[in-house]
Amino acid sequence: MAAEMKKLCILCHGSSYDKLHTVVGMTATAASLGVEVHLFLTYGALWRVARRTLDEAEPAHDDAPVNEMYQKAIDKGLVPSLEDLLEQAREIGKVRLYACTTSIKVLQLTPEELRNVDVPMGHATFLEIAGAPDARLVVV
Repeated sequence: MAAEMKKLCILCHGSSYDKLHTVVGMTATAASLGVEVHLFLTYGALWRVARRTLDEAEPAHDDAPVNEMYQKAIDKGLVPSLEDLLEQAREIGKVRLYACTTSIKVLQLTPEELRNVDVPMGHATFLEIAGAPDARLVVV
């Protein structure tokens, strides 16, 4: 029988609203269920978190009709603020945000911009966390 999931590890590289919404939604749900969440943020996702611009992202779904409906739902306020939802998840559960060290260098992020992230981390360290028997890895 599979081990109980105690850790949800999400490698998040996408910066479109639909991908960020998926990540933040899974994070909030897992945190509310008492599951530890470890978000490894790279490139576009790290840029958005560092700049606190999650809510400014645009949907980029592959299907145009879905993209249009998604944007209408955002405009009508049917989709919650990603900034608020992530903050709430961090308040109710153990949610850790890691900044990919390579992404930090490539994006030339400053320590001030990284104030919303818990620690910088390399791939190997994140994979150690994600490789635990009680962990599940998701890539978005």
